Amino acid sequence: MGLFEKFKNGLKKTAQQLTGNLEFLLKGSVKLSDATLEQMEERLVACDMGSETAQAIVREVEEGMKREEKADSDLLVRHLREAVLKRLLKTDSNWVLSNPVVVLLAGVNGAGKTTTAGKSASRFSSEGRKVLL
Repeated sequence: MGLFEKFKNGLKKTAQQLTGNLEFLLKGSVKLSDATLEQMEERLVACDMGSETAQAIVREVEEGMKREEKADSDLLVRHLREAVLKRLLKTDSNWVLSNPVVVLLAGVNGAGKTTTAGKSASRFSSEGRKVLL
Protein backbone atom coordinates (compact mmCIF):
# COMPACT_ATOMS: atom_id res chain seq x y z
CA MET A 1 0.00 0.00 0.00
CA GLY A 2 1.43 3.35 -1.06
CA LEU A 3 1.74 6.45 1.06
CA PHE A 4 -1.16 8.29 -0.58
CA GLU A 5 -3.35 5.21 -0.29
CA LYS A 6 -2.64 5.20 3.47
CA PHE A 7 -3.62 8.88 3.70
CA LYS A 8 -6.75 8.23 1.66
CA ASN A 9 -7.76 5.30 3.86
CA GLY A 10 -7.08 7.30 7.03
CA LEU A 11 -9.24 10.18 5.86
CA LYS A 12 -11.96 7.78 4.72
CA LYS A 13 -11.99 6.23 8.19
CA THR A 14 -12.39 9.66 9.78
CA ALA A 15 -15.23 10.55 7.40
CA GLN A 16 -17.02 7.26 8.06
CA GLN A 17 -16.57 7.71 11.79
CA LEU A 18 -18.04 11.20 11.59
CA THR A 19 -21.05 10.31 9.45
CA GLY A 20 -21.72 7.00 11.18
CA ASN A 21 -21.60 8.51 14.64
CA LEU A 22 -23.81 11.40 13.70
CA GLU A 23 -26.34 9.26 11.82
CA PHE A 24 -27.06 7.46 15.09
CA LEU A 25 -27.50 10.79 16.84
CA LEU A 26 -29.80 12.22 14.16
CA LYS A 27 -32.19 9.29 13.69
CA GLY A 28 -35.80 9.91 14.58
CA SER A 29 -37.17 13.17 15.79
CA VAL A 30 -34.81 16.04 16.33
CA LYS A 31 -34.85 17.60 19.74
CA LEU A 32 -32.06 20.04 20.29
CA SER A 33 -31.64 19.33 23.96
CA ASP A 34 -28.46 20.08 25.81
CA ALA A 35 -27.74 16.33 25.87
CA THR A 36 -28.10 16.05 22.07
CA LEU A 37 -25.79 19.01 21.50
CA GLU A 38 -23.27 17.60 23.98
CA GLN A 39 -23.32 14.23 22.19
CA MET A 40 -22.81 15.96 18.85
CA GLU A 41 -19.82 17.85 20.24
CA GLU A 42 -18.32 14.66 21.72
CA ARG A 43 -18.64 12.87 18.39
CA LEU A 44 -17.08 15.74 16.47
CA VAL A 45 -14.11 15.72 18.86
CA ALA A 46 -13.84 11.93 18.46
CA CYS A 47 -13.51 12.48 14.68
CA ASP A 48 -10.34 14.58 15.05
CA MET A 49 -12.07 17.93 15.31
CA GLY A 50 -10.49 20.07 17.97
CA SER A 51 -12.53 20.92 21.03
CA GLU A 52 -12.83 24.61 20.11
CA THR A 53 -13.84 23.77 16.54
CA ALA A 54 -16.42 21.23 17.70
CA GLN A 55 -17.91 23.76 20.12
CA ALA A 56 -18.11 26.41 17.40
CA ILE A 57 -19.77 23.97 14.98
CA VAL A 58 -22.33 22.93 17.58
CA ARG A 59 -23.08 26.60 18.33
CA GLU A 60 -23.59 27.32 14.62
CA VAL A 61 -25.87 24.31 14.22
CA GLU A 62 -27.89 25.34 17.28
CA GLU A 63 -28.25 28.92 16.02
CA GLY A 64 -29.22 27.73 12.55
CA MET A 65 -31.84 25.37 13.92
CA LYS A 66 -33.34 28.12 16.10
CA ARG A 67 -34.04 30.12 12.92
CA GLU A 68 -35.99 27.24 11.36
CA GLU A 69 -39.75 27.03 11.75
CA LYS A 70 -39.87 23.25 11.73
CA ALA A 71 -36.88 21.25 12.95
CA ASP A 72 -36.17 17.92 11.31
CA SER A 73 -33.12 15.75 10.86
CA ASP A 74 -32.56 16.89 7.25
CA LEU A 75 -32.26 20.52 8.36
CA LEU A 76 -29.94 19.53 11.17
CA VAL A 77 -27.72 17.62 8.74
CA ARG A 78 -27.72 20.59 6.35
CA HIS A 79 -26.66 23.02 9.08
CA LEU A 80 -24.00 20.62 10.31
CA ARG A 81 -22.65 20.08 6.78
CA GLU A 82 -22.50 23.84 6.14
CA ALA A 83 -20.65 24.49 9.42
CA VAL A 84 -18.09 21.75 8.75
CA LEU A 85 -17.57 22.70 5.09
CA LYS A 86 -17.07 26.33 6.04
CA ARG A 87 -14.06 25.27 8.09
CA LEU A 88 -12.72 22.69 5.66
CA LEU A 89 -12.76 25.11 2.74
CA LYS A 90 -11.26 27.98 4.71
CA THR A 91 -7.69 28.87 3.83
CA ASP A 92 -6.58 31.90 5.77
CA SER A 93 -2.89 31.33 6.28
CA ASN A 94 -0.36 32.99 4.04
CA TRP A 95 2.81 31.38 5.27
CA VAL A 96 6.01 32.95 4.05
CA LEU A 97 8.51 30.13 4.40
CA SER A 98 12.21 30.00 3.72
CA ASN A 99 14.02 26.85 2.63
CA PRO A 100 14.28 24.34 4.22
CA VAL A 101 11.37 24.31 6.63
CA VAL A 102 10.96 21.90 9.51
CA VAL A 103 7.50 21.54 11.05
CA LEU A 104 7.08 19.70 14.34
CA LEU A 105 3.61 18.44 15.23
CA ALA A 106 2.95 17.45 18.83
CA GLY A 107 -0.24 16.41 20.54
CA VAL A 108 -2.11 13.68 22.33
CA ASN A 109 -3.35 10.52 20.64
CA GLY A 110 -6.33 11.15 18.40
CA ALA A 111 -5.78 14.91 18.14
CA GLY A 112 -5.37 14.86 14.36
CA LYS A 113 -1.59 15.11 13.95
CA THR A 114 -1.45 12.64 11.06
CA THR A 115 -4.38 14.27 9.29
CA THR A 116 -2.80 17.70 9.72
CA ALA A 117 0.54 16.43 8.44
CA GLY A 118 -1.12 14.99 5.34
CA LYS A 119 -3.08 18.15 4.63
CA SER A 120 -0.01 20.32 5.14
CA ALA A 121 2.09 18.09 2.89
CA SER A 122 -0.57 18.28 0.19
CA ARG A 123 -0.75 22.04 0.42
CA PHE A 124 3.03 22.50 0.33
CA SER A 125 3.28 20.09 -2.58
CA SER A 126 0.60 21.99 -4.51
CA GLU A 127 2.66 25.17 -3.95
CA GLY A 128 5.58 23.49 -5.73
CA ARG A 129 7.58 22.60 -2.63
CA LYS A 130 9.30 19.28 -2.12
CA VAL A 131 7.86 17.50 0.92
CA LEU A 132 9.39 14.81 3.10
CA LEU A 133 7.34 13.30 5.91
